[in-house]
Amino acid sequence: MATYIIFSLLIIIVFISIIFSLRVKHKNIGFVITSSVLIVTDILSMLIISADTIKEARNYLLLYYIFYPWLFFGSLLTVIRSHTQKMHLDCNLGMAVICSIQSIIMATCFFKNGLINFSQAIIFGKIWWVVKMPMLEFVPDVFIAYHALCLINCIIVFSMMLVFVYNVPEVFKIKYINLMILQAVMFVLIVYTYVYNIPVWIHTLVMNFICYLTYYYIFIYSNLKLRDTVLYDFANELSDGVIIYNMYNDVIHINDRFKNIVSEEIINGIKNIDMMDRLISHTEKIGDFEVLPYSNDGKDYYFKIDRKTVGPDDDIIGTVYFFHDMSAEIDQMKLMKEMNSDLERNSLIKLDYLTFMSNKLLAPINRILNLSDAASEKNGLSADLAENFDQIRKSGINLKSIVNEMNDHFMLDNDSLEIINKVYNPLSEIHDVLNTIQGGIGDSETDYIFVIDPELPHELIGDNVRIRQVVINLSETMIKITGPGVVRIILSCRPISEDEIFIEFHLIGFGRDMKKFDPENNTEPRFSISKKLIEAMDGTFNVSNTKDKELDFSFSIPSKIADHKKDLVVENSSRKYAFCLNEKNMLNDEFQKEMKALGMDGKVITDLKEYKATGKTDYLFFISEYLSDDTLRFLDEHPMVIGIMLIGEESETIPSRPNLRYIRKPISTLSMVLSLNGMDFESLQKAGSDENI
Repeated sequence: MATYIIFSLLIIIVFISIIFSLRVKHKNIGFVITSSVLIVTDILSMLIISADTIKEARNYLLLYYIFYPWLFFGSLLTVIRSHTQKMHLDCNLGMAVICSIQSIIMATCFFKNGLINFSQAIIFGKIWWVVKMPMLEFVPDVFIAYHALCLINCIIVFSMMLVFVYNVPEVFKIKYINLMILQAVMFVLIVYTYVYNIPVWIHTLVMNFICYLTYYYIFIYSNLKLRDTVLYDFANELSDGVIIYNMYNDVIHINDRFKNIVSEEIINGIKNIDMMDRLISHTEKIGDFEVLPYSNDGKDYYFKIDRKTVGPDDDIIGTVYFFHDMSAEIDQMKLMKEMNSDLERNSLIKLDYLTFMSNKLLAPINRILNLSDAASEKNGLSADLAENFDQIRKSGINLKSIVNEMNDHFMLDNDSLEIINKVYNPLSEIHDVLNTIQGGIGDSETDYIFVIDPELPHELIGDNVRIRQVVINLSETMIKITGPGVVRIILSCRPISEDEIFIEFHLIGFGRDMKKFDPENNTEPRFSISKKLIEAMDGTFNVSNTKDKELDFSFSIPSKIADHKKDLVVENSSRKYAFCLNEKNMLNDEFQKEMKALGMDGKVITDLKEYKATGKTDYLFFISEYLSDDTLRFLDEHPMVIGIMLIGEESETIPSRPNLRYIRKPISTLSMVLSLNGMDFESLQKAGSDENI
């Protein structure tokens, strides 16, 4: 009964081995064949043990010997596939022929009695069925021939392993030597079984354990050996020192790197782990590093030491010390410290010179601005002269901005951009930004739109100069990237608390020929300065592609509210209705959204014939390209409709109509509110100032 249980367990284990071997990425078909044949011989061994008559024993033994030779074929294929993907057809075919002959020899014994004799042998105090050689004269000795072919199979497999031993890398030689030992054991078993008439189930029992060892050497040993060898070589070639102690605190490995640096005296000393702990206790603080200094052969070393225990805290199986060589970093740090000292000295010289030159430039610029402001305030100036003074003032502001930007370039290199917060009117800054950007666009094909949240407070506290600089810099960068197309700025307000908001900007560029833009590797000064300024004002910045051929620069800056009053208010908005003439009808949703934000209704029409009076004060927005005789006739026929035409920066000849107004590019929420209220920006500012008095 015990033998049945043992063989049943062995069959299950071999079957599991087959399953695991099939799950391996690089399968070994030879092992599958060997294991499958072994399962068959295990089953037949159980049947032979249980046989009661010679007839049963004869049939089971003959079947056993028919399948048995294919163990050699599987073994040969297993060895070959473990070394190479080549099939070695000459050896495999030769072995297959021999195994086929053996199976045929034993198969003929089913049909002719007397070729093989069966008897019983007493082993372990029990009687077992065995095969004995026939002794009749002139009868072919088939069992001797069968075993002779088995020995030939053993020699072929053994020879193939011998060839591999001389050709494989040194690290794998031990595997083939062990496989050769297993083959030698198999050879001895064959001879021993043959000479002493040992029952085949004993032979099969040993073959099971050989199969398990073969599985280990084929699927597990090679990877383990390769990993251990590479890790050992890697540890020796590391630029760091590696010292390993076992659970008894005995040193078991010191890599070559550490041996080549330290003296023999230290190597002998650290064999005791207490000496190692005493050695690493002499660390020093150098810069940001805690290191152990060491000198040998006139060279200075600095080691950063890590100590790691292996295993759980209550059952430590070893301790590892890593000596990271920080010599290059320490030397570089010392060199950089000397260089930084020189750079700092040179930087101070440059700062003094730049400050001196900036003051020399800013003094006359400020004087020009003061004179132009004073002249503009005088009454009785002609329109041309007033416009000239206004141009002088704008040019002075731009020139001052250039000088400030020069200072920012230097401050950016020195990481010291100054932020000065004060009370300012955001609409005034937006008005200046619009004029500056449109002047920079000139006659280019870029359309520029500034959408402003009507909830924008009258006064905020922040660095208005820096915010204006960021918007202008990023706008000009976006215009350059977009080319012919549309650049939109969307300014919105997001409350933080009752007296604090985030002002959020989205600069969105859309064009047919958008240039590629990499924010991580972009070194354009305007872009870099803008990011630094946003960070300096505690803001956040992001660049994203919202969709194909569309780029979005977005940033938000926290600001405190100085005056909650709203400036972007359309007077009597509920009694006004806005129409937008656009032949392509592409702006309907956006136009309606803009009008609703201002508290009034609006729609886009593609033709003047679509106009129907609303009973309110109707406004008609259109671009200068839509000005025609039909448009003028429409305004004449509908004197209660107020036409608002968008024109370019340069002065144009505008037809005289009492119900025709115009706004200059760039178009913005501010200009739309001014036109709907019938006032200019100066009047809006004056009205706001009067309310505050």
